[in-house]
Amino acid sequence: MHTDTHIITIGYAGTLLEKHSRQFARLRQYATLVHSFHAIVFSTKSTKPSVVTDGNFTVLGTHARTKLGKLWGAYRMVNAALKDNPDATFIISAQDPFETSLVTRLFARHPRVTVHVQVHGDFFGSPYWRRESWLNRVRYWWGKRVVRRASRIRVVSKRIKDSLIALGVPAARITVLPVQGTLESFSPRDTYADTSPITFLYVGRFAAEKNILGILRAFKEARTAVPSCTLQLVGGGPEEDAIRTYITQHRLTEVVTITPWTEDVAPIMRAADVYVLNSWHEGHAMVLIEAMASGLPLITTNVGCVGDTVQHAVHGHVIAPGDGAALTAAMIALASSYDTRVAYRTQGLAAAHTIAATPDAAYAEAWVDALTADAEQV
Repeated sequence: MHTDTHIITIGYAGTLLEKHSRQFARLRQYATLVHSFHAIVFSTKSTKPSVVTDGNFTVLGTHARTKLGKLWGAYRMVNAALKDNPDATFIISAQDPFETSLVTRLFARHPRVTVHVQVHGDFFGSPYWRRESWLNRVRYWWGKRVVRRASRIRVVSKRIKDSLIALGVPAARITVLPVQGTLESFSPRDTYADTSPITFLYVGRFAAEKNILGILRAFKEARTAVPSCTLQLVGGGPEEDAIRTYITQHRLTEVVTITPWTEDVAPIMRAADVYVLNSWHEGHAMVLIEAMASGLPLITTNVGCVGDTVQHAVHGHVIAPGDGAALTAAMIALASSYDTRVAYRTQGLAAAHTIAATPDAAYAEAWVDALTADAEQV
């Protein structure tokens, strides 16, 4: 318990303004371990309330139309919390080392404030993210300054911790705490017979960093060796037109299906045979653990939780980002070998069950500890 601790977080999770959402319940549990918890959300004007309170937990929405308005609103909210509690010390945590950290840095020299930052993506270890846009290059420059000066940092994978250490951040300031997943709805189908066709599955945003066109190219090549395999893409996003064009131009409409995004992906995973992730970069990639909980062997690039939770030749095939030939070979290998699929399925289910066994209360304590730990004691 940290009964003298006051926490303020600044982030983007709009569902926190919905009192019956799972995210609200999760942070509400964190609040039971501290004196007070304010969660500031960069929100736009909507029908959602601007303030939601439950005991010592308060969610504050900026409800502004512009980024500048959201930053100003968050600054005013932090300032108000400090004035309302003149004798209290605060930990202020930014959800990322970019826009949200602009607010926390303004309070870095305040005598009653400790600045904390959370890093959910592989922004500093992978060159692909910063090459995506000029804005990401600006964020990269600013983010390096933020993480080097933060008192404490929470990351979601060892991969990200290593990238921060390479920037010169002392290891003692960094806590690795993966994203807490909700695996209750994910389970394998009753039978996993050696039948065809083998269905490869991708679930997520149709965005450039996911390299879905690379999946399509590899799948097209794999079908020359295993003609019966199929591919299902679930989601939507800016790359959807390019994806549909590729499918049409290469006459794959009979074997590749696109399913619009749904929150209920568990039944879709349960019906598939192999999960494919071909991202250039990821933060934690919780979807891989959801796939393992659904009994799916994996093909994934070496991103996110790969190397921590997901292991090559244990839970599936791990390949380098952008290696189309390796992706094709992995598809052929898994589509051709039932015994290999079963081995990866069995080991993946065991790993997912271990993760699911972590109680919510234990994770809440670990989350609060990550923000409050003394760097000299880590």
